[in-house]
Amino acid sequence: MAQRKSISCIIPAFNEAERIGEVIKAAKNSSMVGEIIVINDGSTDNTSKVISTFKGIKIIDYRKNKGKSFAVLQGIKSSKNKILLLLDSDLIGLKSSDLDKLIEPVVKGKVDASISMRLNGGSKIWKKLWSYIGIDPLSGERVFHKRILGDINQLKKINGYEIEVFLNRKIIEKKLAVKIVQWDNVIGPWKSQKLGNFFLGTKNDLLMMLQIFKSAGIFGLAYHTYHLKKLSIPQNRRASGALRLVRESLKFLFF
Repeated sequence: MAQRKSISCIIPAFNEAERIGEVIKAAKNSSMVGEIIVINDGSTDNTSKVISTFKGIKIIDYRKNKGKSFAVLQGIKSSKNKILLLLDSDLIGLKSSDLDKLIEPVVKGKVDASISMRLNGGSKIWKKLWSYIGIDPLSGERVFHKRILGDINQLKKINGYEIEVFLNRKIIEKKLAVKIVQWDNVIGPWKSQKLGNFFLGTKNDLLMMLQIFKSAGIFGLAYHTYHLKKLSIPQNRRASGALRLVRESLKFLFF
């Protein structure tokens, strides 16, 4: 049986008043989450008001937005458990059963880390793409042992949305076993969907991606994708011809 209440859940948030309540509810209802830390990263909407309605969670407030990586670092420093769950605050359709499915392989010692694969923007095209590849290297939902980070002060050197790239590198460097967990009914909305403004939201999404590409390098995400997939445990189904083609293409690029 998986160890109960052994997980520290870290939720960084910036202007997510409309969505964060359901995310916190899912974490509170999880049978394995024993600590919830929400970092309100300079929100200017009602995020602070929403999270203050929840009892039994730890809240870290910043008046000025300092970026996702900074917020996650503060959550890690404040956490008490040895296993961490990183959780984006904007997820739609998230249930406690989704979290338990992501947590269980790590707690049971089957793998060292797990990464979610959910719908980005609710788009069927993106769903097909990630299913085709078999992994989302930029997923913000991950479970891992705190010890894999080493000196957590290294996180001070990364900015904005670079936390996933940092974690990918740690997993690859240490050759850790990974489980990719499919979330069929969970959506991570695009910024254009959240803001209700296509142009402003798309601009922010592009700036985020540029920051990630700058951190990872030109072929970095492909490199991460190949190695993370290589480190993942079997998915209980035979890889499709398309997925094998992707693997061979990535292998050709880097080996």
